[in-house]
Amino acid sequence: MLFILFFSSFFISSCGQEGKLPEVVDENDLSVLDNYTNGLEEKGVYGSFLVIEKDVVIFKKSIGFSNREKKIKANKNTIYPYGSITKEYTSSVVFQLIIEGMLKETDDLTQFFDGVPNDKKAITIEQLLKHRSGLQEYHGLNLSHKYPNVPADFYPITKNEALERILSQELKYAPGTSQNYSNSGYTLLALIIEKVTGKSFEDVIYNYILKPANTKHADFYSSKLWQPNQVAIGYNNQTYGKENSAYYWPRHTMTLFGNGGMAGSLDDLYKGLRFMIKNQDENPKYGDLGKAFRYLENLPEEYITYGGGDDLGFVAGYFVEKQKDKYFLFALNNNIGNDHAYMLRDIILLLFDFDFARLAPDVFEQSDYSKNEEKHLTKNDLKGKWRLPPGNKFQKIGIFLDLITASDRSTIDAFINEQCTHSYAKKAKKASIEWPFSETIDYKKISESGNTLKVTLVDSKTKKSYLFIFSFDKNNRFKNIKFNEF
Repeated sequence: MLFILFFSSFFISSCGQEGKLPEVVDENDLSVLDNYTNGLEEKGVYGSFLVIEKDVVIFKKSIGFSNREKKIKANKNTIYPYGSITKEYTSSVVFQLIIEGMLKETDDLTQFFDGVPNDKKAITIEQLLKHRSGLQEYHGLNLSHKYPNVPADFYPITKNEALERILSQELKYAPGTSQNYSNSGYTLLALIIEKVTGKSFEDVIYNYILKPANTKHADFYSSKLWQPNQVAIGYNNQTYGKENSAYYWPRHTMTLFGNGGMAGSLDDLYKGLRFMIKNQDENPKYGDLGKAFRYLENLPEEYITYGGGDDLGFVAGYFVEKQKDKYFLFALNNNIGNDHAYMLRDIILLLFDFDFARLAPDVFEQSDYSKNEEKHLTKNDLKGKWRLPPGNKFQKIGIFLDLITASDRSTIDAFINEQCTHSYAKKAKKASIEWPFSETIDYKKISESGNTLKVTLVDSKTKKSYLFIFSFDKNNRFKNIKFNEF
């Protein structure tokens, strides 16, 4: 659940008809991309890639295994989870309902739910769509003690429980005053869709998008449309189900409701995306809404991009250049950590002559902090809530600091499961008993040497000082956390 999203923007769709996927003209037309993906396969990457221009497949390739244990190679029909790309389907339906007059952008939560707390009564459809509601990123935190062997995506909470947890969250800021990515906001949108249509969210997605787009295997988890050997197994620290695949995962869980939980082949993903984008272009009302609710304002209008993943080994995404009618789609089932961001940058530069780093400069920035020599940084030198340097390792330290200063030890287990190596996770949980949890903790100094970060903390109330030494593996997961009080 703590997957770091590097790419996101929203687009809109409506109903209509779309033809079948075009036949392949030349699978290896792009020899440079072919060589690049060969190199990825040699490094042990598993996944599929698809490039389509003007509705003609110009590159299609799968590498590695969809099921390593059964020696099943990935192929064009392999089913992968779509992750947060599901939000595109949710937002598309919301836009359709706005066009049909069943919703308005200015509708607030009190029009759909009873007992909305005062601080959330002003949250609107528009703010939920644009991640400007102030809601937290997830509504499944603090449940790891109740469901210790269940990944956060699959906590078996009911709709009423999910709604109660979302509405009882402490807002990060007053609605409309800032922006932060919120899965909880999209769960609310899915609940609203059910209320105004009187139908299940699953049925609405099918009738508004999947059926008119003529998809073959796109569906929600545990689909009857799939065969078990057709669905990719995820390879990561966490696993769930008889086999770690969408075939065996629960069909609907309220932690993923409206914000995840769909899967399909890349062919099906293309069909859905092209259907939605074509309808946006052909209907000015949709185009206007798409521009108004654009999430990434620094992304040029001719491009559309989104992606998502989980902690079970999967990541998927796409990049589209509308003027050329050119699509790049990919899915991996052995998540390669932040390396996938660099892979995307390479491929998008090759295909679109667009530098992906423009969308997330902090991820790709080559700063002095990446050098092996130890750097000492004082609080006044840095930026952000914790005034940390840019980069994924520092982002994880920031999340860690958020958790220990929240004074809630139950949240740390979920963090350990998701961000520590499998071999270290059990030791980390045992070690965490000694870690300090206090709202009055702040950090005094941070230093870096290679793959090790040293963080010095001080408790302003007790005046105690603490030293955490974090060691990372090649995928920036914690492989050791040492703690000392002095």
